[in-house]
Amino acid sequence: MGQIKDEFEKVMRRKTFAQVFVAPILIALLFSWLFSSNQILKSPITVIDLDNSMYSRQLIDKLDASLYVDVARVMNEPIEPALILTHDSTCAVVVLPKGLEENRYRGKSSNIGFVVNDSVAAAVGNLRQGVAEVLAGENASLLMSKLLGMGLSSEQAQGVAGSLSVQQRSLYNPTSATVNTTVIGFVNLIILALFVRQTAQIVPRLRIEGRFDEDIISPLALFCRIIPHVLLFLASMLFTLGLLKQFGGLRFGGSVAALLLPLFLYLLASGFFTMLLSLPVKDPGGTLPQLAAVVGPSFFFSNILLPVALMPRLIQIIAMAFPLNWYTKCYQAVALRGAGFAVLGQELGMLMILLAVFLLLMVLMIGLEKRSASV
Repeated sequence: MGQIKDEFEKVMRRKTFAQVFVAPILIALLFSWLFSSNQILKSPITVIDLDNSMYSRQLIDKLDASLYVDVARVMNEPIEPALILTHDSTCAVVVLPKGLEENRYRGKSSNIGFVVNDSVAAAVGNLRQGVAEVLAGENASLLMSKLLGMGLSSEQAQGVAGSLSVQQRSLYNPTSATVNTTVIGFVNLIILALFVRQTAQIVPRLRIEGRFDEDIISPLALFCRIIPHVLLFLASMLFTLGLLKQFGGLRFGGSVAALLLPLFLYLLASGFFTMLLSLPVKDPGGTLPQLAAVVGPSFFFSNILLPVALMPRLIQIIAMAFPLNWYTKCYQAVALRGAGFAVLGQELGMLMILLAVFLLLMVLMIGLEKRSASV
C-alpha cells in the first residue's frame, strides 16, 4: 500500500491539487454566468406589422407575453425578412398582413408569415412552440365567439371548439435550466480531462523513474496508484456540485449518498481505461493520444451535444464502452429524478463490468510485458 502514499505525496507536491478544485469551479461559474438568462429560453423576434391596427397590437402583446418569445422590434413597413435575419440579431420574423383586423371581424382567414432562422437551432426550438400556442389560442377564441353568437351555451361551444385538450407537465427540469444540462455536462467533461491527464502519466512516470518493473511484480501495487487520484477528483466533483446547488440553481432531488458509488466506479473505470491505453507509453509527454482517445468519445457519448438514444444502433453499442455514458445516466436519475440505488442496477452493473474488463486487459498486457522482458 506504499504506492497509495507515494501517489498522494506526488499529488500534493505538484500543482495538481489546486488544478483539480480550481478548474472545475471556474468552468462552473463561467457557464452558469453565460447561461444565467437562459432558464426559460425567450428568443428575440421581429414583427412586421403591416396592419398596424388595435387587434394586431394586441396580438403582438400576446406574443411578447409568451414564455418563449421576446418581441425585440416591431416594424410597420414591408421589408424582406431575410434582410432582418442577416446579422443574427433576431431569431425569427413574424409578418402580420394588412387587413388582419378586418378579416377577423368578417370571419375570413389571414395568412401570418413566420420566417425562422434555423442556423441557431438551439434558440428556435421553443420559439416555434411559443408562436404556435399563441396563434392556437387566438383561433380557439375566435371560434368560441362565433359559436356563442350562434346561440350555443358556453359549455356547448367549448365542446364543439375542442372536445379533447392536452394538459402538459414538464418533469425534472421544468424551467429548461441549462445548469442542469449543458453546464453540468461541461463541468463533467473538464473534470474528466484533468483526471485523464493525471492518470495517463502514472505508467510513463514510473518507467522514467525506473520503478515500473518493481510495481508490476504485483499488479495490485500498480492499481493502488489510481486510488489517490480517484479520491481527489471525487471530492472535487462533489464540491463543485455543492457550489452549483447552493449558488447556481442546480437541481439535485436525490441523495448525495446514492451518487457516491456511481461516481467512485466511474472514476475508477476511467482511470483504469486510461492506464490501459498508456501502458505502452515511455514518456509522460507522449500521453496526448490517450487523452484524446478517452475525452473525445466520452464528450460525444455524454448526451451534451445529442442524446445517445437518437444515434444509430452501432454508435449506441460503442457508447457502452465509455464510463461517462453510464455515469451520466446515474447522475440524471439521482439528481434530476430523485432516484436511489433501486433503479441504478443496470448502470452500476455496466460500470462494474467495464471496470472488470479494463482490469483484465491490464493484467494480460502486464503479463505479456513481463514475459517479453524475461526472454
